[in-house]
Amino acid sequence: MALYTGIVVLATLIALPEDVKSGGVGAGQHDRFVVALVWGQSVGLALAHWFAFTLAAAGFRRGAPLRGDLIQGAVEVGGACSIALVTTIALLVVGERNDVVVAAYVSGSIIAIAGYGTARKSGRSVVGSLVFGAVVLVIGLSVATLKAWLGH
Repeated sequence: MALYTGIVVLATLIALPEDVKSGGVGAGQHDRFVVALVWGQSVGLALAHWFAFTLAAAGFRRGAPLRGDLIQGAVEVGGACSIALVTTIALLVVGERNDVVVAAYVSGSIIAIAGYGTARKSGRSVVGSLVFGAVVLVIGLSVATLKAWLGH
């Protein structure tokens, strides 16, 4: 979910119109706008993902969602909230002037860290995991850019 959320938030930030990126929302409101965007995309995506997959799983089982489905949903939403929280803290530190750029860097970092962590968990060396994380970052940036471009 961290990788998925990082890509979607990054794509959203890339797709913002230039006047919004440069603070065109209104004095004193830009940072709140970016924070709301990050939280809305992160938590909204996790809820939509959980809902869609839980509904599909229950349909295939011909029954109600299982306890494990509910736990997975809570974990996904919690993960999305943690990503949004880390991004929000970074935005509070830098202030309104560079908020979109910082949010993009945080999203990119999340993508790379998710790739690195996945590689380490699968038994790759530190160097191999760093390379894998870098490859995942390049692919994630490409996907986010394509997603933003197609959205225009």
